Amino acid sequence: MDQFTDRYILRGREGELGRADPAFFKNHISSSFIEAVRWWFSQGQRTAPRDLAEEYADLILPILPWQGEDGPRAGENKPGAGE
Repeated sequence: MDQFTDRYILRGREGELGRADPAFFKNHISSSFIEAVRWWFSQGQRTAPRDLAEEYADLILPILPWQGEDGPRAGENKPGAGE
């Protein structure tokens, strides 16, 4: 999970976390994702894995200080996106 968080979430922007320790941030992201998967299993996997991942991203990505600049979902809801 650390490699995933480094590559897709932090992407070298540890300095933009303010007072948060990057290791604590990675732990927070990783543990909340694991809990989301556990919840998904306990609910009988009623949605597709991709749906779970998208719901998780919708909840987590807005807490990133750089959200909207060039994050994984940047431009999705902007006019002309996907054209």
